[in-house]
Formats: sequence, C-alpha cells, structure tokens
Amino acid sequence: MKLLAKFATLTLLVGISLNANAQEYVYWTNSGTKQIERSDLLGSKNEAVVKDNIVSPYGIALHVENDAVYWTDYSANSISVAGLDGSNASFIVKETAQPTDIAVARGVGKLYWIESGSNSIVRANLDGSNAETVASKLPNPTAIAVDENSGSLFWADSEERSIYRATLEGQNAERIITSNLIEPSGLAVYSELGKIFWTDQAGFIASADLDGSNVQPVVKEAGSAQSIAIDAVTDRIYWIDADQKELRRAYSNGDRIETVASELSETSDIALIPSIALPLEVTNLDGYTSHGKLFLSWESATVTEPSSFEVQRQLGSDFEAIAYGGVDRDLKVIGVFSYSINNPEVGRHTLRIKATDDAGLITYSRTIEIVIEAAEQIKLSSPYPNPTSYGTTFSVTSGQAQEMSIVVSDLLGRIVSEVYQGTVRADERVTFTWDSSANPNGVYFIRVVGKAFSDVARVTVSK
Repeated sequence: MKLLAKFATLTLLVGISLNANAQEYVYWTNSGTKQIERSDLLGSKNEAVVKDNIVSPYGIALHVENDAVYWTDYSANSISVAGLDGSNASFIVKETAQPTDIAVARGVGKLYWIESGSNSIVRANLDGSNAETVASKLPNPTAIAVDENSGSLFWADSEERSIYRATLEGQNAERIITSNLIEPSGLAVYSELGKIFWTDQAGFIASADLDGSNVQPVVKEAGSAQSIAIDAVTDRIYWIDADQKELRRAYSNGDRIETVASELSETSDIALIPSIALPLEVTNLDGYTSHGKLFLSWESATVTEPSSFEVQRQLGSDFEAIAYGGVDRDLKVIGVFSYSINNPEVGRHTLRIKATDDAGLITYSRTIEIVIEAAEQIKLSSPYPNPTSYGTTFSVTSGQAQEMSIVVSDLLGRIVSEVYQGTVRADERVTFTWDSSANPNGVYFIRVVGKAFSDVARVTVSK
C-alpha cells in the first residue's frame, strides 16, 4: 500500500457572518504539537483550539451550522469532534484503521473518510454511529469529495492515477478521469459550475465536468499542490503549495494567483467554508502627502479588481472623476488598494472612491479632506530598506526649529510605535530607525508631525 506523506491539515473558514466584526479563521491540524490550531487569514493571532487526547492529527472538516470541527487521528485510529472554539472535544469513532482525508455531507448528515489501513472509504452519522464501508479494495485512495446536488461521491487514487465517481451510498462506481493525473492529492466539487477540480503534487491544478468530460488545465504552475477547496461566492479556488508552505488562491479559471498565508509548516489538506455574499463597500480610505505626491489607500473585501475603482474629487456640489485607471493592488495584503497623484494642486481637496462590482452595483467610500500647502516645511526621506524584515532607517529635515513627533501606525490608523518626541533644529538632518521586529507582516505608515506641517512614508513589513 502506498500512502502520500501528510502531516497537517488546513481548514479555511471564510465569511461566516455579515457582521463586520466577525473573525475569519484558518484551522489546521499540527502533528508536531499534536494540536488543532487556528489563526486569522494573515497567519497572526495563532492559538491552539484543542490540545488534549491527540496523537497524530490528520484530516479536518467543519460543519459551521452545527458549530463543529471534525478531525481524524491517523495513529490513534480515531475521529473526534469539538466546537469551533475547541470546547467539548470528544471521540465519536474509536476504531477505524488509519483514517486520513475526511468530508462532511451536511444535507444528509453524514461523515465520509478514507480508511487507509483497509484501503476503503467509510461513512457514518455525524455522531459517528452506524459506520459502514461504501467503497473497498481500493489501491491507494488519497482524497475524497461529496456533491449532494448530484448525489455523488468522488475519490482520487494516486496508484491508478484516476478519479472515481459513485453514488453517496458507494454504488455504481466508475472511473471517470484518467488524463491530467500524475499524483492527485486533492478534490473539490464546484456545484454551481457542474465541475470537479483537483490538485496534483506534480505541480498543477485541473478541472472537468462532473461526468469526467472536458478535462482542462486551470493552473499550470501551482507548486507542490495539495488539496483544493472552492468558494463559489467569490469564484475562487484555494490550495496549498507544500514546498513553499503557502496557502494560495486564484479565480476558477486560474487567473490572478495570490498568496493568502505563508510559513505554514507541515500542511497538506484544506477545506473551505463558502463565503456569504458580503455587502458592497469600500472602507478605511486614508490619504497623505509626501515628496510632492498625494497618496490614497483604501480597502474592499468585495470589489477585487483595480479597474473597478474610480477616484473622485469634489467640485462645487458635485464630484468629478480624476482617475479611472492607475489604481494599484497591494501585493502583500489582500483587499488593499492605492492611488497616487503627482504634483497635486495647492489647496483643499475633498476626495472619495467609487466602486462598481461585477453585477453593476455602485457604492462610495466616505469622503476625506487633504490640504496641499504651498511648500512643505518638513522633509521625510524614503525609508530604507523597504520592504523590510526587522527595521528601517529614515531621516527628517525641518525648515524651521520646532517640536516634532514621529509615530508608526498600521492600516487602521492605530499607533504601533512612538519613534520620537522632541525638538529639531532648523535645517538639521536627523536620522531615525524603526525596529519592526515585533510587528507582524503588513503595511505601516511613518508619520512625522510638526507645528503646522507633516509628512508620511509607507513601509511594508515582510518576514
């Protein structure tokens, strides 16, 4: 019997609530710490959810409606369940031979898992009762997926380099895909498109119709791709690149590959809870001037293409567009956008962002006011290095002696560091260093404020 080496499992929990304060979590199994763990999508705020009675955690699946996280334990030959916060952990299956991948069929109230010790697929009720084998004598099953809309159970077999389809009861099994398969490691059904997607550790992602026809490449350079999940609301596929230890995503046609989280050690499997359609909105609009330019930045979780934004300036009682293009997407932080204006006019500017989604719906950000002075009295040099891992250096020159403060804030405007508070002499160049070693990856702003003038520089922390 062959068995793909897997050590940990990721489960991505996205957009559960329309509440703007709802936390998005990534759940995973950690065979090194023998824990079920989670963090936010940026990989920070890591915490252990379940710590006890775990030997070799392997597969993981979520049932959000039931507030449940399920996981398999390969060495303990068991399956357990707990609340999404890790509470009330308990065994529901105590005797199953080396369980690996696991899936939840919410509508019929069933768990499906691969029992690698017997080369079979087993299902049971959500409480673990009434376990029964639905497929047996399989060469080397590596991944499973269920589609309740079509009443189908799918599994990949790495030894036969094939994908099979059967009923949810395991009947009428047939091999439906034999091409574009080298070492299949993950399966996911996109019911809305009538498609099945799979990852292959040979480095690609492909798709086909549910009957196995119309096989198409999706991502040709996906790294050591393991597992896959679908978010139909955003039309995105998610997968793990085991070599780079990254969680990645792209549109279902393979466009616009992004890294969602990095430095994910020993991860192998992922299960995505579909997003709930979020309200169309543009948030956290901010602006500043620096070195003769006006910079704007904002966030949007629902409008993702830079071409969908329009920068507007108030003219009398109306607003006019000053930019239809030229908007940049932050490559480090998903959902953050920016725009810069060279040599802005002197005076007061009232600005806002117009956003249009794929359905043609329109929304506007709040307005902000930025005053462009005739001449800057504080000069802030460009920080170096930028991006930085542990710190950056910059210099400040003031045209007059004055009290000055230097702080560093994050994208939400929260001060994360106070660099300097004191007096600087006229025309004196003073050098400062900000130690960012204790700050997580992201975008930060160095803000220098004097009596009447200020300057800002943007810094990206990437470790």
